[in-house]
Amino acid sequence: MREPAADASSRSLPAKRRATTKKPAKRVPDDKLDLRRTQSKMNQRRYRAEQLELMGRLQGEVASLTKDVARLEGRVGPLQASVPKNLRSFDPEISVANEYFRLFAQGYNKHSLDPKNVYQRDFLCSVMQPDLEFMGALGLEKLFTQWGLYTTLFQSVMMTCDKSCVVMCEPNIMLEGNARMQLRISRGTIEALFPHLLHNERLVQKLIGRVMVLSVLCQFTFDEHLKVQKFSTFANPVVALMDLLKSAEDTATAVSGCLLKENGELVPVTRQSLIPYGVTV
Repeated sequence: MREPAADASSRSLPAKRRATTKKPAKRVPDDKLDLRRTQSKMNQRRYRAEQLELMGRLQGEVASLTKDVARLEGRVGPLQASVPKNLRSFDPEISVANEYFRLFAQGYNKHSLDPKNVYQRDFLCSVMQPDLEFMGALGLEKLFTQWGLYTTLFQSVMMTCDKSCVVMCEPNIMLEGNARMQLRISRGTIEALFPHLLHNERLVQKLIGRVMVLSVLCQFTFDEHLKVQKFSTFANPVVALMDLLKSAEDTATAVSGCLLKENGELVPVTRQSLIPYGVTV
């Protein structure tokens, strides 16, 4: 069936002309616009009120949870003490040893105002007893002094721990860490720790600028409060010098007057010899 002529002609009109035939949008009355604005404001106020209420409730829950955590943390100590040592985890002790090796991986920062120095000292004071047993002395000062000597007398210090593990549970927990210290030797090192070699320029030149790798066994003995009561170190300077010099004769000469002891303690030749390096012992 054929369409009416009028309909066909209207379809042939250009798109723009057809668009102009659309009816204009109805104008929203002012009273309806005011109503919508009022409703929008009320919705926003209600939303803000709900958010404030939610925030207050969450803050109250956080405060309550904080108290619960503090109460539970207070129970951890007695619970750990009640568990036989051979059954409980040794994560706290292992964490102390790992942090020690991490903090002193590049030696001891001697500048008292440096944040790293503050952190190193605060860490040792927090995990070790004030009357720490170390290298035949009581107190932390001997440990700080030895670290100061290592950092000063060697051109550079690098320390890594190959592995650590608990080796004893009774009467106290003992953890051992196998450390490797990479110590770069300078002329100042030889003057303070190998003074007997100063007349042997051949051997001096063989040592200066070289890195001595010193293996050190570190033993951390913890008390019932999980603090280090005793810290023992065992070093082998003979093997370190032999690996460095590659000569039994030169090693024997170097070891004969070496002031690096088998417990890793540095005993410089004299106090006067340390003045040029800014160290007091």
